[in-house]
Amino acid sequence: MKRILLTVILTVITCTAAIGQVEIGLQNSRYGYLGYTLKDHWNFRLKQSLFSERMRYQQIQLEAAYLGSIGHFDYSGGIYGSTEWGGNWRTGGVKIRGQFNTLKRLHINATINPHYDSEYDYTTCFSVGAEVDIIKSISILASYTTIPDYRKSEKRIHGGASFHVGQLSVTPEISIPVSSSERLKQMRILTSFGYKF
Repeated sequence: MKRILLTVILTVITCTAAIGQVEIGLQNSRYGYLGYTLKDHWNFRLKQSLFSERMRYQQIQLEAAYLGSIGHFDYSGGIYGSTEWGGNWRTGGVKIRGQFNTLKRLHINATINPHYDSEYDYTTCFSVGAEVDIIKSISILASYTTIPDYRKSEKRIHGGASFHVGQLSVTPEISIPVSSSERLKQMRILTSFGYKF
């Protein structure tokens, strides 16, 4: 039975990879995800939280987005919705992102994120940042953001690096609050990675 199930799973991944690309990964150290990109434009992602809590306190999220580019400008727009498995709260919103590749190695980006949380209410979040390619496979990045690392909107500065090797990408970052007097205590280390099949 296990062999049949494994064969079915591998067949589905192989068939879907023929017209699109499957991705698995981790986002912000606390969310595992399974993604699928259809014909380089439509991206769908299912995320599951990995909190050290019981299942009813975990979060599940669905995302759908369209990706495109015009000359030196890359853009994406999408929607998302999530809920706690126990049903105590829900979130939803829209993310619109643009990146301008001004020079060979410099990329300037911005994101606007109208975001609703049933506990924290509505917030218009945003992010502005830049990325510099050191070599082909390594970039340094920095941004100012109010987009939630987890659920609540906070004013934070992110800084880190992005590593790309083949189909694997890894992005370790430090997230530092802007307005807190105890920045070191509230600093977060966020790690994201993704592997495309």
